[in-house]
Amino acid sequence: MKKGICKVSIGMKEGEVFDLNKPDLKVASKMVNITKRYFEERAVSVEIIKLYGSIELAPLIGLADMIVDVVETGATMKQNGLVVVEDIMTSSTYLIANKNSYIAKKDEVLDIYEKINGIINA
Repeated sequence: MKKGICKVSIGMKEGEVFDLNKPDLKVASKMVNITKRYFEERAVSVEIIKLYGSIELAPLIGLADMIVDVVETGATMKQNGLVVVEDIMTSSTYLIANKNSYIAKKDEVLDIYEKINGIINA
């Protein structure tokens, strides 16, 4: 897998059916706008519950039917008894500096790059 690339996906408890026709769907996510847009484009009415931290727990404790979260390998979902039922989008990370800032602060920009690269390759 390419580093810095992940997906925004829908996760549900393993064995549950992904049914957008089910009434009163509740979705937990920290990415409210992406979640809202996804369901609006499908004309599906859902209650979005904004959570922070370990949102994988929401379906397990009955707070939500599903979650929308960033997934790289899916290991965290699997550890919590969830499976990816649909990918919403692919996302990747880029470090961007405008030309003037890069020239004026080259050492700082390269230092940030090296730190990020060190974490990714750790």
